[in-house]
Amino acid sequence: MKVLILGSGMYVTGKNYSKSGTILSSVLQSSMLIPISEVVVISYSQRSEKHTLRSAAYTCQKIGVQIPVSFEYLYNKEDSWFSRYLMEEKFDLCINSLPDHLHYDYTKFTLSCRIPTLVVKPLTPTYSEAEKLVNISKSEDTYCAVEFHKRWDESNLYLKNEILSGSVGEVLYFTVNYSQQISIPTEHFKTWADKTNIFQYLGIHYVDLIYFLTSKTPKSLSVYGTKKKLKSIGVDTWDSVHVSSVWGDVGSDSNDFYAHFNLNWIDPNSTSAMSDQKLMLVGTDGRVSLDQKNRGIEAVTNNNGIQTVNPYFASWLPNMEGTSSFGGYGYKSIFTFLADVNNLKKGLSTTEELNKTRPSAENSLISTRFIDVVTNNLKSGNINKTGL
Repeated sequence: MKVLILGSGMYVTGKNYSKSGTILSSVLQSSMLIPISEVVVISYSQRSEKHTLRSAAYTCQKIGVQIPVSFEYLYNKEDSWFSRYLMEEKFDLCINSLPDHLHYDYTKFTLSCRIPTLVVKPLTPTYSEAEKLVNISKSEDTYCAVEFHKRWDESNLYLKNEILSGSVGEVLYFTVNYSQQISIPTEHFKTWADKTNIFQYLGIHYVDLIYFLTSKTPKSLSVYGTKKKLKSIGVDTWDSVHVSSVWGDVGSDSNDFYAHFNLNWIDPNSTSAMSDQKLMLVGTDGRVSLDQKNRGIEAVTNNNGIQTVNPYFASWLPNMEGTSSFGGYGYKSIFTFLADVNNLKKGLSTTEELNKTRPSAENSLISTRFIDVVTNNLKSGNINKTGL
């Protein structure tokens, strides 16, 4: 299969934090099990070409494969060029990791060319754009999914099992506390941080996760945002976003529960991990707390100081053959999409079947609507109560 990757940021190539990123490494590692013939990375950043190709060469060498990886520069190329390029190159699938505000335009092109597409969350910043993409996906009978990798995290699956088994009783409330280093809005997203916010970028993960865990939908929410630190250094977006929400079944309040979110991305860069994530569920018969930063490994080295390590997301680890493999729940999310597309091509699965069991574009409408309301409420004055 010929793979198109849109974007060359740190999630694709690793940038300064590693020699390989989650997406590119996952695609190349998947070639050990799925027939991948070629990978093309298209980016708005011409400066990324050298690092992208170096990352690809590093990964291929570690795995022991020879998959051709090339780089295309997108900036200032007309829509007509991109559409023609997609048709001529005949890609089998696409992974879209462009900045959030570009997701709609480019996913519209790939779906219209009947290229199955995986979009790094969020699908789009707005509900209306997401609806349009879902309609295109249906009309073209082309699979579209969102890269919600937290659905593959074993700790979250453990929590889902506790809910399904009834061990915690009836769900009363969730709390989510998420902090991220300030380098994300000030360095990595510097050119487009004012077009997003911490809830759109990361809060959506936990909106989707709560939907995945409970099969319930959000019914109302209230929002508050703070703007101090980032605004003082010239980055026009919110330091933190706080959301309280009510979830349940449509038309009934008998099983309603609450979900409270506190997110910021102004943590000092000296913190021991890029992200500090905590999720707690309280039910009528129990409580489950997940610390998704402290996985039990702390490393102290001269090169990196103190680090809290999560090797379970996406990392290189030795295998029993004496070489290294790239794995983790981040890898599993991307591998599953590649495998699903391969099965679609073979006639072993259908788009309709995948839409029922995967984080498809259609399933993501719930989380997209949530972030759309949050963003609109922030822009209109921070404190609001809105039905969904």
